Amino acid sequence: MNKVILMGRLTRDPEVRYSQGEQATAIARYTVAVDRRFRRDGDSQTADFIGCVAFGRQAEFAEKYLRKGTKIALTGRIQTGSYTNRDGQKVYTTDVVVEEQEFAESKAASAEHAANFAPADRPSPSNAVSDGFMNIPDGIDEIVDSMFSGCYTLTEIVIPKSVTTVSRYSFENCQCMKRYYFLPDSPPELTTTGTFLGLPKDCKFYVPKGRLDVYQTAENWSSYASYMVEMEGDVL
Repeated sequence: MNKVILMGRLTRDPEVRYSQGEQATAIARYTVAVDRRFRRDGDSQTADFIGCVAFGRQAEFAEKYLRKGTKIALTGRIQTGSYTNRDGQKVYTTDVVVEEQEFAESKAASAEHAANFAPADRPSPSNAVSDGFMNIPDGIDEIVDSMFSGCYTLTEIVIPKSVTTVSRYSFENCQCMKRYYFLPDSPPELTTTGTFLGLPKDCKFYVPKGRLDVYQTAENWSSYASYMVEMEGDVL
């Protein structure tokens, strides 16, 4: 069982973006500061800062109602991952994929805390994940039309094993993209060769070990064969 229950305050307003096209999907990211009940001697940190990601209606709720300092209660599941950054260092990630979220105090109390809330004791870990990294939750089966089209802040993304379809223009003009990590053993269906339109020349497609030929010869994937390399090990 993978179940998480958290209560805490947002450290800043949620970052929300929408995919383009007919089936627009909202994606929201925010961090929740959760107070520690106990501290060891000499430990000055009073809270844990937990990254959360919400999709669809939960993301739309976050965009409309959640702000810095808002106290919420949420349930979800932990998703861990790792990737190699541009300096060749392996970076480990942990996110909570939000399933349900609700207010944990009155609107008046939330507004008061929002004005004064400042999580000054948040640590600055040396392995902090850059804003350009995206780990799509396992269980998503389709990257819908234009989902990340024109997303200039995206530099690295993990496509989970559950994805079976990558729709048209999903990653069009992602001009800062450096690495795609494709975890499915069988290449997801590409509905068009324009899925990665505007792909930077130095971008890499990392595919599972022993599956390079399968990806390079798959329908609509062959156009990107020169970008593909095998993973040295597991990404997740």
